[in-house]
Amino acid sequence: VGRYLGDTYANGNPWVLTTAALAQVLYRAATYTITTSAPTDEALEQFSAALNVDFPSDASGISQTLAAAGDSVLLRLKEHVGGDGGHLDEQLDRNTGAQMSAKDLTWSYAEVINAMKARDDWVAAFA
Repeated sequence: VGRYLGDTYANGNPWVLTTAALAQVLYRAATYTITTSAPTDEALEQFSAALNVDFPSDASGISQTLAAAGDSVLLRLKEHVGGDGGHLDEQLDRNTGAQMSAKDLTWSYAEVINAMKARDDWVAAFA
């Protein structure tokens, strides 16, 4: 996930921290759905369009679909960074998927940890 639409810095590559932040948002929405209430119809339409998925009508199914989308984001990120010994750089090359730019960027680690914590929170709430 890039920083913003039309970003041209370093060719507008995806950033590890924004990609992990997307996963965190999806997990938090999944937790909110199971603990508080389902997203509004408008929010579900936005999620559906962004994720290219159809949501079930029940809160449990919506929550599981959102969490599965978060899992997909983190698994895709893992595919690109897994061969680098656990190191997390700033960006991923948009053409090759290789890590690039600032090495071992603290914010990248922080956002991955935040996403993993949000997933753990969802698992606990869903249980």
